[in-house]
Amino acid sequence: VLSYINLKIVSEVDFLSGGFPPEYGDRLSSVMDIKFRNGSMKRHMGDINISATGFGGFFEGPLSKRSSYIFSVRRSYYELIKDLLNTKLIPEYWDFNTKLSFDLSKTDKISVTGLYATDNAKPIEVGDYMYDTVNVKILSGGFKYNKEGENFNYRLVAGYGWNFYKVNYQDFILDINDNELSFNQKLDYTINKNIAFTIFTGARNF
Repeated sequence: VLSYINLKIVSEVDFLSGGFPPEYGDRLSSVMDIKFRNGSMKRHMGDINISATGFGGFFEGPLSKRSSYIFSVRRSYYELIKDLLNTKLIPEYWDFNTKLSFDLSKTDKISVTGLYATDNAKPIEVGDYMYDTVNVKILSGGFKYNKEGENFNYRLVAGYGWNFYKVNYQDFILDINDNELSFNQKLDYTINKNIAFTIFTGARNF
């Protein structure tokens, strides 16, 4: 099982199995909401990991006094240990995660996130499975503006997602190529300790 998101960049994960808030649209089964953390605004940091199956790099730091970046990249090289794999296909993947954060003021913040992953698999040797292939590409990007006041919080989010799956493995065939563009805004307003309300609007285009 491959994860396209580096856990070092994750700050919070929420899993919802039903009763979704309006910002999740018309989802039917379940929702996993993964939030990226901000990069460090104090100093530049990074590390490079190399293992028997792949390598990865992770970097973060300030862009200015009020902005930061965080970035990760990973790549597999299972072809070097193909003789040890209990599979007919060799997986090969890349993934990139990033987030840019900007504090415009004490109350106004914006952020830009991005994710790209590609996962391909091909036969190890000529045989019964020589025509089986797996080709997956995922692209996701988002923009968020947030403003906090004394008794309110306003959030505006715009996002884009592209999912491409072309799988021909034994008797399983999958062919998906879809796009989604979304936009929503949410206002939480507190009148007093007993009264508060939320206004939400949103739209999606496939």
